Amino acid sequence: MEKAATILGEGTLHPHPRQGATQTGVEEATKRFKRYAPYVFSSHMADRPDIEDLEGVWQYRIKTSIPDNLLGRNYLFKVAQHLKQLGIKIVHVRNRPLYMPKLRRLMGKEAILILHEHNQNIVDTLTQKKAIEVFEAIDAYVAVSRFTYDYEITNKYPQFKNKACVILNGVNLERFRPVWEQKEKAASLRRKFGLEGSKVVLFAGAIRERKGVHLLVEAFKQVAKKHPEAKLVISGGDKDNLEAKDAYARKVKAITSQIPDKVVFTGYVPPTEIQDIYLLGDIFVGPSTWEEAFGLVFAEASATGLAVIGSRRGGIPEIILDGRSGLLINDPENTSEIAEKINYLIESPRKCEELGYSARKYMEEKFSWDRVANEIEDLYDKLSDK
Repeated sequence: MEKAATILGEGTLHPHPRQGATQTGVEEATKRFKRYAPYVFSSHMADRPDIEDLEGVWQYRIKTSIPDNLLGRNYLFKVAQHLKQLGIKIVHVRNRPLYMPKLRRLMGKEAILILHEHNQNIVDTLTQKKAIEVFEAIDAYVAVSRFTYDYEITNKYPQFKNKACVILNGVNLERFRPVWEQKEKAASLRRKFGLEGSKVVLFAGAIRERKGVHLLVEAFKQVAKKHPEAKLVISGGDKDNLEAKDAYARKVKAITSQIPDKVVFTGYVPPTEIQDIYLLGDIFVGPSTWEEAFGLVFAEASATGLAVIGSRRGGIPEIILDGRSGLLINDPENTSEIAEKINYLIESPRKCEELGYSARKYMEEKFSWDRVANEIEDLYDKLSDK
């Protein structure tokens, strides 16, 4: 069986208690490979061996003495040494475009180099000269959404479209089971957080301005006036959901203090437990103000069977089919629009339920990690046959 290596950025720990979307994507896809032997390269972890087999995926953790977070020179040199010793020619780099020219020089013409972009790093961070150098060094470019593909390829570097493709991210359909299959567990969790008898609006994710948490709270103030039975659950951040030095978190807390009995903070929830948090909600809302490449939380909420409301930004409309598996917000800065859509779903329980069932079905049809793994291996086959 031919080997294939996935390379994470220097400083990235894998697996990690606070695993991000990129690491999740790597873990979920590689353990499902059927035609290639997967190897994952990441940074040294003090509490784990430098080489270990996890669920059939070989983990190589690189210890470096000369950190260079921009170009990963020392890190990449050691990675390349391992790749050569292991006889690995397929090299799949996640989210580090600047690694590619260096890897090409280290690995030579025989290596197959793939850049997998989880953001819009090339257009947003590189000069045109440097971007072209990256594209010329690689054999394939993978975008996690059509939005990212269009943003970087169609609109900026169409001359490299022959190297580019889209492989949509996925969601773990086994972990994120629909709420109607877990009624007792959902009821128990609601009791734990004092949510019995409430219509629950849920947000899960990082407490950052670009996620629009403050906009959701402002909108919910309007919802609470019309629907006193409604409550807002905010899940994310550190264990107290606030950091003393975090001005944005203080801003969010200040707004919620105006409706203290209507907002529940769960605090930080580790990735291993996040599937339970979605069981608290009836409606999931994420009013992102930035062009999010994918938005994993929307897929997770959809897989759980919640009615999902998200912004018409970035790759989010590829996860939420407006009016069919959820609702899209045209302007997340317009808190009245957010409130209007939340009120509509509270007042239309049948529609809310229909959207949740449709959302789960859509995830099953289009967003399984088995599909992602298969498409990645198909790409490896195609590149190996050249």
